[in-house]
Amino acid sequence: MKQSVLNKSRFRNRPHFFLGLIIPLLFIFLVSSTPACQANSPRPTNWAQPLTLAGVSNLYQVSDQLYRCAQPTAAGFKELEKLGIKTIINLRAERSDRQALSGTNLKYYEIPSKATEIKEENLLRFLKIVTNPDEAPYAVHCHHGADRAGLFVAVYRIVVQGWPKEEAIRELQKGGFGFHNTYTNIIKYLQTFDPEKFRRALKNGDTLHISLFFRQPILTWS
Repeated sequence: MKQSVLNKSRFRNRPHFFLGLIIPLLFIFLVSSTPACQANSPRPTNWAQPLTLAGVSNLYQVSDQLYRCAQPTAAGFKELEKLGIKTIINLRAERSDRQALSGTNLKYYEIPSKATEIKEENLLRFLKIVTNPDEAPYAVHCHHGADRAGLFVAVYRIVVQGWPKEEAIRELQKGGFGFHNTYTNIIKYLQTFDPEKFRRALKNGDTLHISLFFRQPILTWS
């Protein structure tokens, strides 16, 4: 009788045993399926490709004409020149590169920008510069090479290279540049802006004076 009761008890506990086995296995499967565990998967070949260069962090080649990076050091600018870069585009409103560029033959543009304030006139000026083959290749940088540089490169991808918006945004967020997702205004802008307006402006030499402050547009045309 005692043996029978013991067998029934074991049978009743068997579902708990299997659940205790299945749940950890399911957890392991789900974790292994996450992007973090797929970090070794091949990087899309059309995405910006990482480069290592002394004095230049977060450096990527976007295209034959364009590179992106964090703030270079004075030595880093010289290394960029050795790499073949002809022109530097500084997106930082808070710092100039003019002194650091002394001793180089690099051409230099400043487009003071903020990640919290998107000015389409700045984006258009950037596109006009980087579509001039005479001064290519270009290297565009901000402080970390993540947010402002990411926005400008994404607009270049969409307007100049004809990328779908979704793909440009995916590269921006998942490309390993360190983009801060707190800048939701950047993503919202890329989702809603009109690429054809920029293409017309590039073709016709138009000027845009449109600013987006934290998703709040202020429109003025000239």
